[in-house]
Order: sequence, then structure tokens, then C-alpha cells
Amino acid sequence: GFQFNTCTENNTLAITFDDGPQEITETLLDNLKERNVKATFFMNGHAFQNHCIYDYAPIVQRAFKEGHQIASHTWSHPHLPLVSDEEIRYQIEFLEVAFKKMIGAIPTYFRPPFGERAGSVQNILREKGYKMIIWDLDTNDFKGDLQLATDLYNTQIAKSPEPNPHIILNHDRVVITSTILGPFEVDDALKRGYKVTTVGDCTGKPDKEDWYRDIGKPEKRDDTWKCTIEDMHGFGAAPDGTL
Repeated sequence: GFQFNTCTENNTLAITFDDGPQEITETLLDNLKERNVKATFFMNGHAFQNHCIYDYAPIVQRAFKEGHQIASHTWSHPHLPLVSDEEIRYQIEFLEVAFKKMIGAIPTYFRPPFGERAGSVQNILREKGYKMIIWDLDTNDFKGDLQLATDLYNTQIAKSPEPNPHIILNHDRVVITSTILGPFEVDDALKRGYKVTTVGDCTGKPDKEDWYRDIGKPEKRDDTWKCTIEDMHGFGAAPDGTL
């Protein structure tokens, strides 16, 4: 398969986190470790002016080492259907370079920003050997309203209970998500009898080697591990922090 909107294995549920990493991701990793659960992180390179992925290399490396699935969400979070093919390629490839440096491998799973996949997006992803991952359960956690997010989660999961599989969309950059909502979703899903796992595993690829290509060793940090305003190509978050 190329596109997955949900897990394909019965009784599985994948909890996914977009737009990170940021400092708060560390707290989420602690919460996941405590529960012995693996998640999938769709990371950006430089979607927020003050958050460059290279500055969070230890968090990326920790998540990778602890068995979470590292995946791509573009360099600076543009609306891909509105940009040129050349820009789509840049958004994918500039992040590949960063992953290769930090974890010694390039993810083969990709989530388009805003879930937008019209135009050339899918052809370019196929050509580059990616699987495209969407979601079927969205808590709107990016609004930062814990009550709303919890209600949306409860309503949606009740509508389609276990063993119906799910891919849940969350954002680890949102403080309530990394501290409360993410752990709540894990605990609740486990209570409901789900196997909470990675997107790769829940879509029939349990072997980590299928989640990456060009698997080697991370590089030593040098002065190329940096971001510039220019590398965002004018995309990313607004000054008020909204994407």
C-alpha cells in the first residue's frame, strides 16, 4: 500500500505526533517510556523560526533509540498542493539530509502538512519511495483546549470501538498533548484492549528496517547542523505561532 488513513491490523491503534520536536517532546518521551509504548513522530525541520530540528538532535536521537518511529512532515510545513514540484522536492530532501546526519537513516513514511495531497504530491512521494500516512481520528489538540480534545477523542473512539483500528493525529509541540492528552490516549486505548504501536507496525510492517532507508551511522555534529531563516522558503508558522 501507498496511502494509509488508518491502521490495517485489527486491534491496533497508532498514536502519532506532528510538528515537533520541541523541548516538551522530552516529557512526552518520558510518558511513553513509562507506559512502554512506541509512537510515531512526523517531524519538521524548521517550521517555527525559533525551533530548528538540529537544536533538538538529542531528542530526535533519543526517540529513535527508544524504538519510536521517526517520519517526515516536510522541512517548513507549506501547503504542498500550492507550491512547485521543485519546492515539494526541496521540502522532502532538505529534511532527509538532517535525518541522515542525526540518526544515520532516512525515514520512508511521510505525512503531508494539513493532510493536503492534491497535485503532484503523491507522484513525487511514490517516486521517492515513501508511504503516505493520513489519520482517521483527530482531537484538534492544536487548539490547546484539553477538554475539547478529550471530548473529541472519546466521541470518535466510541463511534468506532475496538477492534476497529485507528491512527490518531496529535501534535507534540502542544504542551497539553505531551503532558496530559497523549498519555491519556495511551492509557485509554490500552484499557480498551488495543495494541498501541507505531504506524509501521499497525500497517503490517513490524520490522524497523522497513521504516527507513540508507541505514548507517549518525554523523558527528559540525557547523552544518544549523537552520537559517532563508531555508524556510517563506513557509512555516505565523509570528503568533499558528501554522
